[in-house]
Amino acid sequence: MKAAFYLWKRRLLWVVLLSLILAAAMGVYAYLYMPVRYEAVAEVLMLGSDGAELSALADESIRWSEYDALKAGAQWDDTMTAGVRRYGNTGLLLVTVSAESAGAAAEAANALADSLIGVINGSMNETALKSVVRAGVPQQPIPFDRERWIALVFAGSFVLFSLISLWICGKRARLIRSKDIAETAALPVLVEIPDLKGIADAFERFDPEDRPNLYDFAGYHTHEQLRLITLAIRLRAKQDKLKSLAAVSRTDGEYRSELLVMLAQELCRQGSRVLLVDMNWYAPRLHCLVQAKGERDLIHCLASNIPIEQAMVQTRIRNLFFLDQCHNQSMAAQLLASASFSAFLDKIYGKFDFVLFDMPEAGLFSDALAVTGALHGYLPVVRAKRWTPKQLRQWLEPMNKLGRSALGLAITDAKVKQAHTHRQLDKNTAF
Repeated sequence: MKAAFYLWKRRLLWVVLLSLILAAAMGVYAYLYMPVRYEAVAEVLMLGSDGAELSALADESIRWSEYDALKAGAQWDDTMTAGVRRYGNTGLLLVTVSAESAGAAAEAANALADSLIGVINGSMNETALKSVVRAGVPQQPIPFDRERWIALVFAGSFVLFSLISLWICGKRARLIRSKDIAETAALPVLVEIPDLKGIADAFERFDPEDRPNLYDFAGYHTHEQLRLITLAIRLRAKQDKLKSLAAVSRTDGEYRSELLVMLAQELCRQGSRVLLVDMNWYAPRLHCLVQAKGERDLIHCLASNIPIEQAMVQTRIRNLFFLDQCHNQSMAAQLLASASFSAFLDKIYGKFDFVLFDMPEAGLFSDALAVTGALHGYLPVVRAKRWTPKQLRQWLEPMNKLGRSALGLAITDAKVKQAHTHRQLDKNTAF
Protein backbone atom coordinates (compact mmCIF):
# COMPACT_ATOMS: atom_id res chain seq x y z
CA MET A 1 0.00 0.00 0.00
CA LYS A 2 2.95 2.29 0.62
CA ALA A 3 4.00 1.93 -3.02
CA ALA A 4 0.43 2.63 -4.14
CA PHE A 5 0.33 5.88 -2.17
CA TYR A 6 3.71 6.88 -3.58
CA LEU A 7 2.49 6.28 -7.12
CA TRP A 8 -0.71 8.17 -6.32
CA LYS A 9 1.38 11.17 -5.28
CA ARG A 10 3.21 10.97 -8.60
CA ARG A 11 -0.14 10.96 -10.40
CA LEU A 12 -1.71 13.62 -8.19
CA LEU A 13 -1.26 16.25 -10.88
CA TRP A 14 -3.34 14.19 -13.32
CA VAL A 15 -6.00 13.57 -10.69
CA VAL A 16 -6.30 17.31 -10.01
CA LEU A 17 -6.32 18.16 -13.72
CA LEU A 18 -9.11 15.68 -14.46
CA SER A 19 -11.09 16.97 -11.49
CA LEU A 20 -10.65 20.54 -12.69
CA ILE A 21 -11.81 19.57 -16.18
CA LEU A 22 -15.01 18.04 -14.77
CA ALA A 23 -15.54 21.05 -12.48
CA ALA A 24 -15.06 23.38 -15.44
CA ALA A 25 -17.59 21.40 -17.47
CA MET A 26 -20.01 21.62 -14.55
CA GLY A 27 -19.34 25.34 -14.35
CA VAL A 28 -20.19 25.83 -18.01
CA TYR A 29 -23.38 23.84 -17.58
CA ALA A 30 -24.30 25.71 -14.39
CA TYR A 31 -23.87 29.17 -15.85
CA LEU A 32 -25.51 28.37 -19.18
CA TYR A 33 -28.33 26.01 -18.28
CA MET A 34 -28.83 25.92 -14.51
CA PRO A 35 -31.36 28.62 -13.47
CA VAL A 36 -30.61 30.96 -10.59
CA ARG A 37 -32.59 30.58 -7.38
CA TYR A 38 -34.13 33.16 -5.05
CA GLU A 39 -34.72 32.78 -1.32
CA ALA A 40 -37.52 34.52 0.61
CA VAL A 41 -37.77 34.52 4.41
CA ALA A 42 -40.82 35.22 6.59
CA GLU A 43 -40.45 35.67 10.36
CA VAL A 44 -42.91 34.19 12.86
CA LEU A 45 -42.86 34.93 16.61
CA MET A 46 -43.45 32.22 19.21
CA LEU A 47 -45.34 33.44 22.32
CA GLY A 48 -44.27 30.78 24.79
CA SER A 49 -43.68 31.69 28.44
CA ASP A 50 -40.34 30.01 29.15
CA GLY A 51 -37.42 28.33 27.39
CA ALA A 52 -38.75 24.79 27.63
CA GLU A 53 -42.12 25.77 26.19
CA LEU A 54 -40.44 27.73 23.40
CA SER A 55 -38.30 24.76 22.46
CA ALA A 56 -41.29 22.43 22.46
CA LEU A 57 -43.31 24.88 20.38
CA ALA A 58 -40.42 25.29 17.93
CA ASP A 59 -40.09 21.51 17.50
CA GLU A 60 -43.83 21.20 16.94
CA SER A 61 -43.84 24.02 14.40
CA ILE A 62 -40.90 22.54 12.45
CA ARG A 63 -42.63 19.14 12.43
CA TRP A 64 -45.90 20.60 11.16
CA SER A 65 -44.13 22.59 8.42
CA GLU A 66 -43.02 19.37 6.75
CA TYR A 67 -46.56 18.40 5.81
CA ASP A 68 -47.50 19.10 2.21
CA ALA A 69 -51.03 20.06 3.24
CA LEU A 70 -49.72 23.35 4.66
CA LYS A 71 -48.32 24.31 1.27
CA ALA A 72 -51.66 24.30 -0.52
CA GLY A 73 -52.06 28.04 -0.13
CA ALA A 74 -49.51 28.90 -2.85
CA GLN A 75 -48.53 27.67 -6.28
CA TRP A 76 -45.93 25.10 -5.27
CA ASP A 77 -43.90 23.07 -7.76
CA ASP A 78 -41.15 20.52 -7.61
CA THR A 79 -38.40 23.10 -7.97
CA MET A 80 -39.29 24.84 -4.69
CA THR A 81 -37.68 23.93 -1.39
CA ALA A 82 -38.97 25.04 1.99
CA GLY A 83 -37.82 24.84 5.59
CA VAL A 84 -38.48 26.24 9.04
CA ARG A 85 -35.74 26.80 11.61
CA ARG A 86 -35.43 28.56 14.93
CA TYR A 87 -33.32 31.70 15.06
CA GLY A 88 -30.77 30.75 17.72
CA ASN A 89 -32.43 30.42 21.16
CA THR A 90 -34.90 33.23 20.56
CA GLY A 91 -38.63 33.03 20.00
CA LEU A 92 -38.33 33.67 16.26
CA LEU A 93 -39.03 31.09 13.59
CA LEU A 94 -37.66 31.66 10.11
CA VAL A 95 -39.82 30.29 7.30
CA THR A 96 -37.56 29.96 4.23
CA VAL A 97 -38.57 29.13 0.67
CA SER A 98 -36.25 29.02 -2.36
CA ALA A 99 -37.53 29.02 -5.93
CA GLU A 100 -36.48 29.94 -9.43
CA SER A 101 -38.84 32.97 -9.35
CA ALA A 102 -38.40 35.76 -6.79
CA GLY A 103 -42.13 36.50 -6.62
CA ALA A 104 -43.07 32.85 -6.28
CA ALA A 105 -40.55 32.41 -3.44
CA ALA A 106 -42.03 35.36 -1.49
CA GLU A 107 -45.61 34.22 -2.07
CA ALA A 108 -44.81 30.67 -1.00
CA ALA A 109 -42.95 31.80 2.14
CA ASN A 110 -45.88 33.96 3.27
CA ALA A 111 -48.39 31.23 2.46
CA LEU A 112 -46.45 28.64 4.45
CA ALA A 113 -46.09 31.04 7.39
CA ASP A 114 -49.86 31.78 7.39
CA SER A 115 -50.75 28.11 7.20
CA LEU A 116 -48.33 27.27 10.00
CA ILE A 117 -49.70 30.02 12.24
CA GLY A 118 -53.26 28.86 11.61
CA VAL A 119 -52.57 25.22 12.32
CA ILE A 120 -50.55 25.79 15.51
CA ASN A 121 -52.95 28.39 16.91
CA GLY A 122 -55.97 26.22 16.08
CA SER A 123 -54.50 23.13 17.72
CA MET A 124 -53.58 24.93 20.93
CA ASN A 125 -56.77 27.05 21.22
CA GLU A 126 -54.68 30.12 21.84
CA THR A 127 -52.47 32.53 20.02
CA ALA A 128 -49.09 30.78 20.18
CA LEU A 129 -47.66 32.08 16.87
CA LYS A 130 -48.03 35.36 15.10
CA SER A 131 -46.53 36.87 11.99
CA VAL A 132 -43.84 39.47 12.64
CA VAL A 133 -42.25 40.13 9.23
CA ARG A 134 -43.83 39.21 5.93
CA ALA A 135 -41.49 37.90 3.25
CA GLY A 136 -40.65 40.43 0.59
CA VAL A 137 -39.66 39.78 -3.00
CA PRO A 138 -35.87 39.09 -2.98
CA GLN A 139 -33.87 41.40 -5.22
CA GLN A 140 -30.78 39.18 -5.60
CA PRO A 141 -30.48 35.45 -6.23
CA ILE A 142 -28.92 33.12 -3.69
CA PRO A 143 -25.16 33.86 -3.70
CA PHE A 144 -22.76 31.02 -4.62
CA ASP A 145 -25.60 28.59 -5.29
CA ARG A 146 -24.14 27.33 -8.57
CA GLU A 147 -20.60 27.67 -7.25
CA ARG A 148 -21.46 25.16 -4.53
CA TRP A 149 -22.36 22.63 -7.20
CA ILE A 150 -19.10 23.26 -9.00
CA ALA A 151 -17.11 22.81 -5.77
CA LEU A 152 -19.08 19.65 -5.02
CA VAL A 153 -18.31 18.24 -8.46
CA PHE A 154 -14.62 19.04 -8.02
CA ALA A 155 -14.46 17.42 -4.58
CA GLY A 156 -16.42 14.38 -5.73
CA SER A 157 -14.35 13.87 -8.88
CA PHE A 158 -11.11 14.34 -6.93
CA VAL A 159 -12.14 11.61 -4.50
CA LEU A 160 -13.33 9.37 -7.33
CA PHE A 161 -10.19 9.74 -9.44
CA SER A 162 -8.02 9.34 -6.34
CA LEU A 163 -9.73 6.06 -5.46
CA ILE A 164 -9.45 4.82 -9.05
CA SER A 165 -5.77 5.79 -9.15
CA LEU A 166 -5.08 4.11 -5.82
CA TRP A 167 -6.86 0.98 -7.00
CA ILE A 168 -4.84 0.87 -10.22
CA CYS A 169 -1.57 1.55 -8.38
CA GLY A 170 -2.36 -1.09 -5.77
CA LYS A 171 -3.39 -3.60 -8.41
CA ARG A 172 -0.26 -3.23 -10.49
CA ALA A 173 2.31 -1.08 -8.75
CA ARG A 174 5.05 0.10 -11.10
CA LEU A 175 8.58 0.46 -9.84
CA ILE A 176 9.52 4.14 -9.85
CA ARG A 177 11.98 4.76 -7.05
CA SER A 178 15.52 3.52 -7.57
CA LYS A 179 15.53 2.22 -4.01
CA ASP A 180 12.57 -0.07 -4.70
CA ILE A 181 14.07 -1.28 -7.98
CA ALA A 182 17.36 -2.09 -6.26
CA GLU A 183 15.61 -3.96 -3.41
CA THR A 184 13.51 -5.96 -5.86
CA ALA A 185 16.47 -6.88 -8.06
CA ALA A 186 18.84 -7.38 -5.10
CA LEU A 187 21.46 -5.38 -7.01
CA PRO A 188 23.14 -2.03 -6.34
CA VAL A 189 22.20 0.95 -8.47
CA LEU A 190 25.16 2.13 -10.52
CA VAL A 191 23.51 5.01 -12.37
CA GLU A 192 20.23 6.92 -12.51
CA ILE A 193 19.65 8.71 -15.79
CA PRO A 194 16.52 10.91 -15.86
CA ASP A 195 15.58 10.82 -19.53
CA LEU A 196 17.18 9.58 -22.74
CA LYS A 197 14.19 10.10 -25.00
CA GLY A 198 15.04 13.75 -25.55
CA ILE A 199 18.65 12.83 -26.31
CA ALA A 200 17.61 10.17 -28.83
CA ASP A 201 15.06 12.48 -30.47
CA ALA A 202 17.61 15.29 -30.80
CA PHE A 203 20.10 12.83 -32.30
CA GLU A 204 17.55 11.58 -34.86
CA ARG A 205 16.67 15.11 -35.99
CA PHE A 206 20.12 15.59 -37.52
CA ASP A 207 20.95 14.42 -41.01
CA PRO A 208 22.67 11.00 -40.79
CA GLU A 209 25.82 12.33 -42.44
CA ASP A 210 26.04 15.41 -40.21
CA ARG A 211 25.07 13.94 -36.85
CA PRO A 212 27.43 14.71 -33.98
CA ASN A 213 28.38 11.91 -31.62
CA LEU A 214 25.57 10.68 -29.41
CA TYR A 215 27.69 11.49 -26.37
CA ASP A 216 27.56 15.19 -27.25
CA PHE A 217 23.78 15.27 -26.82
CA ALA A 218 23.94 14.15 -23.20
CA GLY A 219 23.82 16.76 -20.46
CA TYR A 220 25.89 17.24 -17.35
CA HIS A 221 24.02 14.75 -15.20
CA THR A 222 24.19 11.98 -17.82
CA HIS A 223 27.92 12.54 -18.25
CA GLU A 224 28.43 12.26 -14.51
CA GLN A 225 26.43 9.02 -14.41
CA LEU A 226 28.45 7.57 -17.29
CA ARG A 227 31.62 8.32 -15.34
CA LEU A 228 30.19 6.35 -12.42
CA ILE A 229 29.71 3.30 -14.67
CA THR A 230 33.22 3.57 -16.06
CA LEU A 231 34.58 3.84 -12.52
CA ALA A 232 32.77 0.62 -11.56
CA ILE A 233 34.02 -1.11 -14.71
CA ARG A 234 37.63 -0.10 -14.08
CA LEU A 235 37.46 -1.23 -10.45
CA ARG A 236 36.11 -4.61 -11.52
CA ALA A 237 38.74 -4.77 -14.28
CA LYS A 238 41.47 -4.41 -11.64
CA GLN A 239 39.93 -6.85 -9.18
CA ASP A 240 38.38 -9.51 -11.43
CA LYS A 241 40.02 -8.75 -14.82
CA LEU A 242 36.70 -7.67 -16.30
CA LYS A 243 37.11 -6.98 -20.02
CA SER A 244 33.75 -7.99 -21.56
CA LEU A 245 30.33 -6.71 -20.59
CA ALA A 246 26.83 -7.30 -22.02
CA ALA A 247 24.02 -4.76 -21.69
CA VAL A 248 20.66 -6.51 -21.28
CA SER A 249 17.12 -5.27 -20.81
CA ARG A 250 13.68 -6.81 -20.78
CA THR A 251 12.60 -5.09 -24.02
CA ASP A 252 14.16 -2.87 -26.67
CA GLY A 253 12.39 0.28 -25.43
CA GLU A 254 14.52 0.95 -22.37
CA TYR A 255 17.32 2.98 -24.02
CA ARG A 256 19.79 0.12 -23.58
CA SER A 257 21.55 0.69 -26.91
CA GLU A 258 21.80 4.46 -26.41
CA LEU A 259 23.28 3.98 -22.94
CA LEU A 260 25.78 1.40 -24.20
CA VAL A 261 27.00 3.64 -27.03
CA MET A 262 27.52 6.61 -24.71
CA LEU A 263 29.29 4.32 -22.22
CA ALA A 264 31.67 3.13 -24.96
CA GLN A 265 32.32 6.72 -26.01
CA GLU A 266 33.04 7.72 -22.40
CA LEU A 267 35.53 4.84 -22.02
CA CYS A 268 37.27 5.95 -25.22
CA ARG A 269 37.41 9.53 -23.97
CA GLN A 270 39.28 8.20 -20.94
CA GLY A 271 41.87 6.54 -23.19
CA SER A 272 40.60 2.97 -23.44
CA ARG A 273 40.44 0.95 -26.63
CA VAL A 274 36.89 -0.36 -26.96
CA LEU A 275 35.12 -2.77 -29.29
CA LEU A 276 31.34 -2.36 -29.52
CA VAL A 277 29.54 -5.49 -30.75
CA ASP A 278 25.92 -5.51 -31.93
CA MET A 279 24.42 -8.85 -30.88
CA ASN A 280 20.81 -7.80 -31.34
CA TRP A 281 20.12 -9.53 -34.66
CA TYR A 282 16.37 -9.19 -34.11
CA ALA A 283 16.39 -5.36 -33.94
CA PRO A 284 19.91 -4.03 -34.65
CA ARG A 285 20.33 -0.36 -33.84
CA LEU A 286 23.96 0.30 -32.98
CA HIS A 287 24.97 1.03 -36.58
CA CYS A 288 22.60 4.03 -36.54
CA LEU A 289 23.91 5.31 -33.21
CA VAL A 290 27.63 4.98 -34.04
CA GLN A 291 27.07 5.95 -37.72
CA ALA A 292 29.07 3.03 -39.07
CA LYS A 293 28.16 0.00 -41.14
CA GLY A 294 30.17 -3.18 -41.64
CA GLU A 295 29.94 -5.81 -44.36
CA ARG A 296 30.76 -8.70 -42.03
CA ASP A 297 29.86 -9.50 -38.45
CA LEU A 298 30.69 -11.81 -35.56
CA ILE A 299 28.97 -14.80 -37.14
CA HIS A 300 31.26 -14.51 -40.17
CA CYS A 301 34.25 -14.52 -37.83
CA LEU A 302 33.02 -17.63 -36.00
CA ALA A 303 31.65 -19.63 -38.94
CA SER A 304 34.14 -18.64 -41.68
CA ASN A 305 37.25 -17.85 -39.63
CA ILE A 306 37.37 -14.31 -41.01
CA PRO A 307 39.88 -12.19 -39.03
CA ILE A 308 38.37 -9.63 -36.72
CA GLU A 309 40.31 -6.88 -38.51
CA GLN A 310 38.27 -7.52 -41.69
CA ALA A 311 34.95 -7.43 -39.88
CA MET A 312 35.25 -4.54 -37.46
CA VAL A 313 34.81 -0.90 -38.46
CA GLN A 314 36.54 2.21 -37.14
CA THR A 315 34.01 4.79 -35.91
CA ARG A 316 34.36 8.56 -35.67
CA ILE A 317 35.46 8.22 -32.05
CA ARG A 318 39.12 7.53 -31.62
CA ASN A 319 39.82 4.02 -30.25
CA LEU A 320 36.16 2.98 -30.69
CA PHE A 321 35.63 0.08 -33.08
CA PHE A 322 32.34 -1.47 -34.13
CA LEU A 323 31.43 -5.04 -35.06
CA ASP A 324 28.14 -4.90 -36.96
CA GLN A 325 25.20 -7.29 -37.04
CA CYS A 326 24.40 -8.55 -40.51
CA HIS A 327 22.83 -11.92 -39.71
CA ASN A 328 19.35 -12.94 -38.67
CA GLN A 329 19.55 -16.64 -37.96
CA SER A 330 18.26 -19.01 -35.32
CA MET A 331 21.66 -20.72 -34.91
CA ALA A 332 23.28 -17.59 -33.52
CA ALA A 333 22.73 -18.66 -29.90
CA GLN A 334 24.37 -22.05 -30.52
CA LEU A 335 27.38 -20.41 -32.16
CA LEU A 336 27.79 -18.03 -29.25
CA ALA A 337 27.69 -20.91 -26.77
CA SER A 338 30.37 -22.81 -28.68
CA ALA A 339 34.06 -23.17 -27.88
CA SER A 340 34.97 -21.10 -30.93
CA PHE A 341 33.26 -18.08 -29.39
CA SER A 342 35.32 -18.43 -26.20
CA ALA A 343 38.48 -18.70 -28.31
CA PHE A 344 37.42 -15.65 -30.28
CA LEU A 345 36.98 -13.69 -27.04
CA ASP A 346 40.46 -14.63 -25.90
CA LYS A 347 41.87 -13.21 -29.13
CA ILE A 348 40.09 -9.89 -28.97
CA TYR A 349 40.90 -9.43 -25.28
CA GLY A 350 44.48 -8.91 -26.34
CA LYS A 351 43.49 -6.23 -28.84
CA PHE A 352 41.00 -4.20 -26.77
CA ASP A 353 40.74 -2.95 -23.22
CA PHE A 354 36.98 -3.53 -23.11
CA VAL A 355 34.46 -5.35 -25.31
CA LEU A 356 30.83 -4.25 -24.95
CA PHE A 357 27.91 -6.31 -26.29
CA ASP A 358 24.43 -5.04 -27.05
CA MET A 359 22.10 -7.99 -26.49
CA PRO A 360 18.62 -8.84 -27.77
CA GLU A 361 15.68 -8.23 -25.46
CA ALA A 362 15.89 -10.50 -22.45
CA GLY A 363 12.64 -12.25 -23.33
CA LEU A 364 14.81 -14.20 -25.80
CA PHE A 365 16.80 -15.91 -23.07
CA SER A 366 18.34 -18.56 -25.29
CA ASP A 367 20.41 -15.79 -26.87
CA ALA A 368 20.95 -13.57 -23.85
CA LEU A 369 21.97 -16.37 -21.52
CA ALA A 370 24.25 -18.01 -24.08
CA VAL A 371 26.48 -15.00 -24.50
CA THR A 372 26.45 -13.73 -20.92
CA GLY A 373 27.77 -17.07 -19.72
CA ALA A 374 30.98 -16.57 -21.70
CA LEU A 375 31.43 -12.92 -20.71
CA HIS A 376 32.87 -11.44 -17.53
CA GLY A 377 29.67 -9.62 -16.54
CA TYR A 378 26.42 -8.08 -17.63
CA LEU A 379 24.70 -4.77 -17.00
CA PRO A 380 20.90 -4.87 -16.52
CA VAL A 381 19.23 -1.74 -17.89
CA VAL A 382 15.86 -1.08 -16.27
CA ARG A 383 13.45 1.66 -17.23
CA ALA A 384 11.59 3.10 -14.26
CA LYS A 385 7.79 3.43 -14.25
CA ARG A 386 7.50 0.44 -16.57
CA TRP A 387 7.79 -2.81 -14.62
CA THR A 388 6.21 -4.33 -11.56
CA PRO A 389 8.31 -6.11 -8.90
CA LYS A 390 7.03 -9.47 -10.11
CA GLN A 391 8.04 -8.79 -13.71
CA LEU A 392 11.50 -7.62 -12.70
CA ARG A 393 12.11 -10.71 -10.57
CA GLN A 394 10.94 -12.99 -13.39
CA TRP A 395 13.35 -11.29 -15.76
CA LEU A 396 16.44 -11.56 -13.53
CA GLU A 397 15.70 -14.99 -12.04
CA PRO A 398 17.29 -17.07 -14.86
CA MET A 399 20.44 -14.92 -14.69
CA ASN A 400 20.69 -15.41 -10.93
CA LYS A 401 20.10 -19.17 -11.14
CA LEU A 402 22.93 -19.57 -13.63
CA GLY A 403 25.26 -17.43 -11.54
CA ARG A 404 25.74 -14.63 -14.04
CA SER A 405 27.83 -11.78 -12.66
CA ALA A 406 25.91 -8.49 -12.72
CA LEU A 407 27.83 -5.25 -12.52
CA GLY A 408 24.83 -3.42 -11.05
CA LEU A 409 21.66 -1.71 -12.21
CA ALA A 410 21.45 1.09 -14.74
CA ILE A 411 18.11 2.85 -14.35
CA THR A 412 16.82 5.02 -17.18
CA ASP A 413 13.91 7.46 -17.04
CA ALA A 414 14.55 7.72 -13.30
CA LYS A 415 13.21 10.40 -10.99
CA VAL A 416 16.23 12.39 -9.85
CA LYS A 417 15.81 15.20 -7.32
CA GLN A 418 18.69 17.21 -8.78
CA ALA A 419 17.35 16.94 -12.34
CA HIS A 420 16.11 20.55 -12.44
CA THR A 421 19.48 21.84 -11.29
CA HIS A 422 21.30 19.74 -13.86
CA ARG A 423 19.00 20.87 -16.67
CA GLN A 424 19.65 24.47 -15.76
CA LEU A 425 23.39 23.77 -15.73
CA ASP A 426 23.08 22.14 -19.16
CA LYS A 427 21.45 25.30 -20.52
CA ASN A 428 24.16 27.49 -19.05
CA THR A 429 26.92 25.33 -20.50
CA ALA A 430 25.14 25.04 -23.90
CA PHE A 431 24.70 21.24 -23.87
